[in-house]
Amino acid sequence: MPPQLKNQRFLIFELNWLGDIIFSLPLIEALKKGCVGARVTCIVVPRYKKILEKCVLVDGIIELSDRRGMGSLWEKLLTVLKISGKFDVCFLLKPSKSKSLMALAAGIPRRVGFTGKKYSLTDTVEMDLTAIHRVDSLVSLAFVMGIGPGDNRYSLKISNADLCLALDLLETISPGLQSYVAIHPGGNWGAKRWDKENFVFLIKRILEKYSDIKVFITGAPDDSPLAELIRGGVNDPRCYNIAGKTGLDTLVSLFKLSKAVISADSGPLHLASAAGADTVSLFGPTSPLVTGPRGKGRNIVISHDVDCEIPCYETICPKNFGCMRAIQVEEVFGAVVEIIGERS
Repeated sequence: MPPQLKNQRFLIFELNWLGDIIFSLPLIEALKKGCVGARVTCIVVPRYKKILEKCVLVDGIIELSDRRGMGSLWEKLLTVLKISGKFDVCFLLKPSKSKSLMALAAGIPRRVGFTGKKYSLTDTVEMDLTAIHRVDSLVSLAFVMGIGPGDNRYSLKISNADLCLALDLLETISPGLQSYVAIHPGGNWGAKRWDKENFVFLIKRILEKYSDIKVFITGAPDDSPLAELIRGGVNDPRCYNIAGKTGLDTLVSLFKLSKAVISADSGPLHLASAAGADTVSLFGPTSPLVTGPRGKGRNIVISHDVDCEIPCYETICPKNFGCMRAIQVEEVFGAVVEIIGERS
């Protein structure tokens, strides 16, 4: 192994979305496996710190908010002081003028990022514009170090203590031993969301099929009204709305314990997959080739070709979001049965 690949101190400027942070885990693994004695520190927004704490390959975490204005400038200056002289290489997971300048000001000698905003970078990687998975794209940043990819799957370690906290929450909401399915109906933008009535019919089918299973509808606090509409539509005592009642650290444990997790393309989908859960994912305007689940559990992806250019990030669709409407309740239910089994 070349001398330059020993005892390197790596710094990663993480992105600000949950899914992207999960996608960066194989890059961290590649750096640790490809460099003897490597230490990896991540700079991340505070809301996702607890997720990175579950990655055993991360040696250090520095919080940096995504706020703007003078407060942001002062926070960046303090971060520069914190990282100055402590790292050999930094990785920028997207082109960023401010973060590349922070790395330069901190005296990090090697600064690796994608072509685009080339401010202060020493090594650039051409961003592949084909249908390459986001994980593979991020791992390619390590190639400039002479480090090759691993299996490019992501995972998080869930401790027994974390699992116990999730079990305590479930016991509070619904006492007694239980098996359950987790449904995540939300998404960071409406075009990716499956219709709430479809979730109602799906949950009814699951509860009719499996007499010993309960369904928990998950989500952020903002998703609680949607989750409550779905729960009310199901109108079954074995269906629960827990949206807004779990932090991400508890949610990942809850996913780990589930028989299956059903979600559209979302951060929580990738959180569930990273936990090793079996997932059923619903893809419409985004491409599973680019952002499909890469966890080590079973991942069934449902998507349909509706003669559109995918991925598509339009908020107004002339085809009335036919890509999501093409997904039928029965095919999603069939995927759930494929995972759980035919028992009733």
